[in-house]
Amino acid sequence: MARFTVLRIFALALVFLLARFCPARASIITTGDVDPGASGIQADPWTVGGALKVGDSGTGALTVKAGGVVSNSTGRIGDQSNSTGQAMVTGADSQWNNSERLVVGRSGNGTLNVEADGIVSNTLGFIGRYASSTGVVTVIGPGSQWNNSSTLYVGWYGDGTMDVEASGAVSSTSSYIGRYASSTGVVTVTGIGTEWNNSNSMYVGGGSSGSGGTGTLIVNNSSVVTISNTTKLWPGGTINLDGGTLDVGTLDLAFGTFNMLDGILHADSVIGNINVQGGTVSHGHSPGVLSVSGNYFQGDDATLEIELAGTENGDYDQLQVAGTMETSGALEVQLLEGFSPMMGNEFQVFDGGAMSGTFSSMVFPDLLGNLSWDSSQLYTSGTLSVIPEPTTLALQAIGILLLCHQRWRY
Repeated sequence: MARFTVLRIFALALVFLLARFCPARASIITTGDVDPGASGIQADPWTVGGALKVGDSGTGALTVKAGGVVSNSTGRIGDQSNSTGQAMVTGADSQWNNSERLVVGRSGNGTLNVEADGIVSNTLGFIGRYASSTGVVTVIGPGSQWNNSSTLYVGWYGDGTMDVEASGAVSSTSSYIGRYASSTGVVTVTGIGTEWNNSNSMYVGGGSSGSGGTGTLIVNNSSVVTISNTTKLWPGGTINLDGGTLDVGTLDLAFGTFNMLDGILHADSVIGNINVQGGTVSHGHSPGVLSVSGNYFQGDDATLEIELAGTENGDYDQLQVAGTMETSGALEVQLLEGFSPMMGNEFQVFDGGAMSGTFSSMVFPDLLGNLSWDSSQLYTSGTLSVIPEPTTLALQAIGILLLCHQRWRY
């Protein structure tokens, strides 16, 4: 009996020491001007009945870490004029769930950092909403996500910046970069495994029907930006593709600046002229047609990729250019789905206006049997064809001559 009493006393003492020197996990911390909450360690999970303002009229900060979960309706970081708000969501299973919109820099200055598997979710997303506001969002690291179930605005009337890095991921339906006049939006997507996925359209330097502010999208270093429908540039819009992948439905370049220096462009159609200085152009839903309503220019450091999966229209890639096509750089032909061309097969891979220039290199896949590629009609009719190898033709000619000679002797 005495033994159990000693054990009980020891257990109670251990509990006291743990409570005294190892307090409960501080996974949700608010500092300064946070409404509600003020400064302190919040309960985990922390459910706010209405809006959560980080930096309402002064300076405030929110940290969600170590698996903490915060839920509220609207989230505002840097709410009123001259306010400053900072929020960080970091660590596996750490979440900030906004059932409505999230505004980073509403009328003041707002900063949001999502890192180390942290997740932020909301409907509408704003970075730099009203005039004189500034918003900065960084999503960095594998597993870190900012999920916008509706539209994302980077620079609504204010200044917005979004950096997605090192395998971070952002999702939205449509997106606007530099929406209204006087706004500025800059988005950089960089690093292997880094993604920004748009299930609808993107507008850079304006909206769906008119020009606006100044918008810039930078895609580099093996990152991927996907826009399922239209990507439209206005006069104040710029896209720099330099080492990443831009996957779009329609790329509208009637206005704005599109700099393709390196990387990969997947597109179904291009409105206006396109100047491919470097990188690789590939049809969006290959095999299929890539149409260009204006002129197509390909520089020395660029590659045009053509994929073949059959001989019928729609079975192989075709570049249709309404204006002129000026070629340089490389042409690379690839076979898909185990397709093996046969003698006599023809593929009209180019169609449209006048062609000028020549490819400095052309790479073709190996063919079975004694067959080879014929590109002699490529710059006139845009056609590639499959013919017997020259040595095979020469042997056939010699055989015919010998047969004729024998017949002549007899």
